[in-house]
Amino acid sequence: MASTKTKNFGFTINNRIDLYSRRKYIFLLVIIFFSSNCYSQLIRGTVFDKNTDEVIPFAAIYFSGTTMGTTSNENGYFELKLPEDLSNPLIISSVGYYSATITNFESSENLTIQLEPKTYSLKDVEVTADKSRNIRKRYFPVFRLEFLGKKLSPKSCRIMNEDDILLQFDRNTKILRAFSRRPIQIQNDQLGYNISYFLDHFEFNTITRSMVLIGNYKFTPISVLDSVQQEEIKNNRANAYLGSRMHFFRTLWDDSYKASGFKVLDTKGNNLSFNKMVVEKMSAEGRILQKYLVWKGPLVVYYGGLRRKSMIIPKKDFVSFECDGHFDPLGVEWDGYIGNKRIADLLPYEYIASSGTLKK
Repeated sequence: MASTKTKNFGFTINNRIDLYSRRKYIFLLVIIFFSSNCYSQLIRGTVFDKNTDEVIPFAAIYFSGTTMGTTSNENGYFELKLPEDLSNPLIISSVGYYSATITNFESSENLTIQLEPKTYSLKDVEVTADKSRNIRKRYFPVFRLEFLGKKLSPKSCRIMNEDDILLQFDRNTKILRAFSRRPIQIQNDQLGYNISYFLDHFEFNTITRSMVLIGNYKFTPISVLDSVQQEEIKNNRANAYLGSRMHFFRTLWDDSYKASGFKVLDTKGNNLSFNKMVVEKMSAEGRILQKYLVWKGPLVVYYGGLRRKSMIIPKKDFVSFECDGHFDPLGVEWDGYIGNKRIADLLPYEYIASSGTLKK
């Protein structure tokens, strides 16, 4: 059977959520894992408006955080091949709707997908946001900085449709909110990707410096013909990958984290071994079904030296993670070097690590 779950403000299940502050970064990435299959499937379905039952043409159907996807036709119908061993959730997004997540489906089914219209009133947002031009002039750079990242040249990674983003600032709570009915289009020349980010919720507390970001995104590679630029992008991707969350969990999966440059300690400074941190769930045939981070207490993680220090704080007794770097984001809280990563640092999950030099 197929199941879909739509997303509303304050409802975080099946959403990609980033929570971060000046000193603490909680990265929440909810992953719905497909049942294991040794073969590819063809996913078919039709997308409807939940309230009117009308079909939604040209909706985006994609595997979250990847370059793989398609669009529905004028009748709302789509077909998409499910690659082997892919664990990413399938996301359906469209302008003016909250995204839906698909799980527990069979390839023989013709899926019925219902998208819920976004509930906020853009008219109210526009009045509140635009009654003073100073609000946008003052706070859009804040949004851009927190959304994309702090160590970027505006020319290397930029939002291409800033006019589609509306801002609202609450003078009482000091909370900045952002809204967009259209996907935020990001051109990341540094990593060679365009990103379509379907924003559901953005809040930034200007006092506590905490932020909530809810949405889904897909990648499109930028075609680059110049060989020198290709090599530069390759090195930039390697630098973005090295020491990242994806890198850490990939190397934790196969117990290569030490050889890959990670050093993991407890709060007393004791080195932690793989067997102390990880347990494996096995099938009757001896195949690994799942791995879990089970250390109780904060993990101090260094990468490539003492300057790149992070803190991982498990929030669950069992934090699931996968060989491709997926992990249960509700189960961990990040701080420090890894916690400072932003949208502009993201790579698609099919990224294959290659040799690169981490910048000092």
